Amino acid sequence: MVSIANKKPTSRSATATTLLLFSHYGTYGVLFASRLRKGDALAVARIAGIQAAKKTSDLIPLAHPGLNITGATVRLEPFMTDKLPYPLSEGKGDVGIPSDMDRLFGGVLVTATVACEGKTGVEMEAITAASMAGLTMYDMLKGVDKEMVLTATRVTAKSGGKSGDWEWDYKLGRRICLSASPETGSNGILSDVAGQQIEQGVVEQDRLLKQQRTQQAVSQRREESSTTGQISAEDLADWRTRRLRKLHATRKSDARGPATAGQGQGQGESTSTSTGTDKD
Repeated sequence: MVSIANKKPTSRSATATTLLLFSHYGTYGVLFASRLRKGDALAVARIAGIQAAKKTSDLIPLAHPGLNITGATVRLEPFMTDKLPYPLSEGKGDVGIPSDMDRLFGGVLVTATVACEGKTGVEMEAITAASMAGLTMYDMLKGVDKEMVLTATRVTAKSGGKSGDWEWDYKLGRRICLSASPETGSNGILSDVAGQQIEQGVVEQDRLLKQQRTQQAVSQRREESSTTGQISAEDLADWRTRRLRKLHATRKSDARGPATAGQGQGQGESTSTSTGTDKD
């Protein structure tokens, strides 16, 4: 087993789920009709799950024994519709339903939560409790349904410890960080692989968002340019040619101006002299 001698006891908890699927609608009716030979399936499965949480180290060879478990709850939620119960109904795509099941006939969603004051987490205790409760339900109902399926077994939430608090998001199909543990430092950066993956995901989302905004801005500028009359390369070259011609014509006109004025002045003086001679 991994040594936890140097760790400090902290408050920890974990939640796990498993899903029992019926193969026909009749199983749901038998579950609540009190016709099972072995008794109340829901009550027996609940106690079996709690007992399994306390006996996890006896069932899992390398699980740490002697955890100071402060609480254990097992909730069983039967459903008879072809729709999965919440939060499985929030999932997109595959949530653990076998590919050979073309429709659902109801089932039981098992949720187990275990808490402790200890040096290590209770994820194994929670998932063992959920699994044992599901197995007990299968044992209680196998007399009336031979084709039931146990699936979608996973840890769905965890709090306390070095990796901080997280939960499984069925919409995203991955776990998300809720808060960082004080053990990771004041900056709140997770030191585990999952935390690094989450951080990388956020950076990638920011990059894609900036890229999208840039593309939108470029598209908007293009639309504005087309509305106001965007100048093409040919138009710009033509405008420059016309400007140079106009400038050349202006300079040529300025160069001719003084000579023309001088000729006019000389003709005026000649006329004046001739007139004066006539007067004399």
